[in-house]
Amino acid sequence: MLEKLFSRQKIDILEMEIKKELIKAFNDIYNNKNAVNFDIQYPPQEKFGHFSANLAMKASPILNTPPQTIAEKIISQIKDKLFFKDNFSKIEVAPPAFINFHLSPKRLSQSLNEIIKAKEKYGYSDVGKNEKIQLEFISANPTGEPTIGNARGAFLGDVLSNVLKEAGFNIWREYYVNNAKNSKQIKELGKTALKQGETYYTPHLQELINKLPYNGTNEGEAGYLLSQKITKETKNYLEKELNIKFDKWFEEQELYKNKEIQKTFKLLEKTGYVYKKEGATWLKTSTFGDDEDRVLVRSDGEPSYFLSDITYHLNKFNRGFEKVINIWGADHQSHIIRMKAALKILGLNPDKLDIIIVQMMNLRQNGEVLKLSKRKGVVITLKELVDLIGLDASRYFFISTSADHQMTFDMEIIKKQSEENPFFYMQYAYVRTGSILKKYDEKIEKTDLSILEENEEINLICSLNKLPYIISRISNDYQVQQLNQLGLEISQKFHNFYEKHKVIGDNKELTQARLNLVMATRIVLKKIFSLMGISAPEKM
Repeated sequence: MLEKLFSRQKIDILEMEIKKELIKAFNDIYNNKNAVNFDIQYPPQEKFGHFSANLAMKASPILNTPPQTIAEKIISQIKDKLFFKDNFSKIEVAPPAFINFHLSPKRLSQSLNEIIKAKEKYGYSDVGKNEKIQLEFISANPTGEPTIGNARGAFLGDVLSNVLKEAGFNIWREYYVNNAKNSKQIKELGKTALKQGETYYTPHLQELINKLPYNGTNEGEAGYLLSQKITKETKNYLEKELNIKFDKWFEEQELYKNKEIQKTFKLLEKTGYVYKKEGATWLKTSTFGDDEDRVLVRSDGEPSYFLSDITYHLNKFNRGFEKVINIWGADHQSHIIRMKAALKILGLNPDKLDIIIVQMMNLRQNGEVLKLSKRKGVVITLKELVDLIGLDASRYFFISTSADHQMTFDMEIIKKQSEENPFFYMQYAYVRTGSILKKYDEKIEKTDLSILEENEEINLICSLNKLPYIISRISNDYQVQQLNQLGLEISQKFHNFYEKHKVIGDNKELTQARLNLVMATRIVLKKIFSLMGISAPEKM
């Protein structure tokens, strides 16, 4: 019964225990037989405690009882239980009827010891149970160098795969190369290669064209050969310069070469959802929520991109992946419903496919937003941007905003080395931890950490304690910007602690305790940097 009540299975142990005890108390008081879905969250401010439950508000309409009454009865039921006495110093009701939990100094000191003991392994869990997940990201059309428009998906996919692996999932990273010889973009690329057009033209593309012979080659073949050169360059750049590696670079052309397109079409025909109209062949995706049916084979006899995409997804599931995650650009928003419809028609569970849509981004320079167009060759390449501001800053800022929100990349803020630049502020916190530990030339010993009772110390420990929770939450909702937010939160609280309290002083026991706090801060920040794929500098 308890498992049905967990809206998120990927939660840390302490949170799970709180939830279990609340469910038990609620059922004992009200003899409730129905599941009440509620959440355990971190309150927005420390004054509201370290965990907060909305059980009373969720149960109120079910029981037709004021939420305040429910909350007070639950607190009365649980406050003397050993679990709560051991872990919390206070449990209270906060408006409108949140049940808030304040961790005890003893429990906080235990969490600090856990961080120091675990070191670089802190935050790892096995909640993923080695579930096999295929994560496809970037998958840009191979018509030129990766641009800043590809950057959000690139860094998001890389960081998300790091987090999922840390949460115990078996991650397979894949890049889908849209290089079918019959596709429109490859033919347009071929026309440019054969000097029959100028689509995607750039000076760099001309350099690649000059290196390839095209004697007697048609536009599809020319585009395919050129796309292979582009893909090779892209792979080298992503792996060697951006440290983004894939387990497989899957070529769309292979689906044609291996006759998989035809096999998928025959499978779809057998479902009874395929029909012909106006010379083309259609799939009845409207039966499953799409706003209209979609073309599988065009009137000229060529398979559509949709059929190719269905085939690729069928290939993924046939390879045994239990979950498939795609990171797509904003122009693919409408493809979600039709792709899930196609999976359902083929008898596959559409819930096994998660699609993250990355919204458009703007680049602001000197107060102006630049207008870019890949088709017209007016682009800023990813390499140009990384060379200008550095890989670490690029990674940080590109995952700083939720994928479903448009973002503006402000070059002026990124260049600043001040608190206005959150990335600089965060790295400076890490450097400061190192300088403090280096300054103390004696051995840092284990000591009673419960003596850390100042507000700044407690607040910092609480933020350090969030990392396992954040990793678990990202593995469930894919919102990787939570890493940025936690890193910045820890940095702010560490700087605040350092400015108000002397770490190395005359009181040896307090000095040792605070040095342990500094060491734990360094461990957690470094782990966040590692998940984000950015470096942990020793000096700045």
